[in-house]
Amino acid sequence: MARDWLSVKKPKPNPTSADANKDGIVLRSDDGRLFYWLRATRAGLWVQRDRWRHDSRARLVQSHVFCSNAAFARWCDADTVRFDYPIVFSKLQREGRALLNGHERPTNAAADHPAG
Repeated sequence: MARDWLSVKKPKPNPTSADANKDGIVLRSDDGRLFYWLRATRAGLWVQRDRWRHDSRARLVQSHVFCSNAAFARWCDADTVRFDYPIVFSKLQREGRALLNGHERPTNAAADHPAG
């Protein structure tokens, strides 16, 4: 019996624009030391941040799911990478907000299910 629910998809170390077409949006710094993967999910905006240290082979990977623009904005404001990579950071904010805006649209459920 296969256990597909246990399998974990490992991120690629060097994402390309081809990754963006099938896996969401990939943002990358010019020096290749910072990557962001963004994808809209049913739960909200999934963001993975992958940063390689300049002075070592250490790698820090963070993954978050945001269900609101306010939570995403607070996370972005707390990230110190905004000073080191301002262009990548501005793209992250713009693309993340766009994906979350699509997620937060009202569904008009009341009109779909009128009270009896």
